[in-house]
Amino acid sequence: DPPTRAFDSHARVAALEGFVRGREERVDENASVLARASVRPLRVDSEIFALVVSGVHEPEALSDFVDALGRAVLDADASIAVVDLSQLGEPNRDRARAIFAADEVLRMLGARCIFSGVDERWEAAATEAHVELSLHDVVRRFSDALDEARTTRVDAEKERGTRWRR
Repeated sequence: DPPTRAFDSHARVAALEGFVRGREERVDENASVLARASVRPLRVDSEIFALVVSGVHEPEALSDFVDALGRAVLDADASIAVVDLSQLGEPNRDRARAIFAADEVLRMLGARCIFSGVDERWEAAATEAHVELSLHDVVRRFSDALDEARTTRVDAEKERGTRWRR
């Protein structure tokens, strides 16, 4: 019966396509989980941490990275963090809101946050998210951010040393 064969053929194709799509979604999900797990704050020295994020991540993942940075800074009693955006892709308002929240998290901990790699795309996304970049410490290059962090650390150590002697 030709109509039954045609239906049977279409049903098999649809089942196979559904299986393949489900498998692709599972592979994508696993890759996302692995990418999330591989991003961790990097300890530069006793007072400085860095968060270098690359690729494209959902805002929820970026929020998790920022939380992990805050926990690392708190646990180590560090005073400075550098967040590099130069390798982070596809800026949009939600991603900007999530990643620039690092400044607020670190301020609540009494630490300073320096952003690097903020290009025109990130500036536009921050503007769309109503993030006022003029209120944040922003430099173009990661190396400049590390230099700034080290200078800040040395100045803070001098200040602490002065207060201790009083």
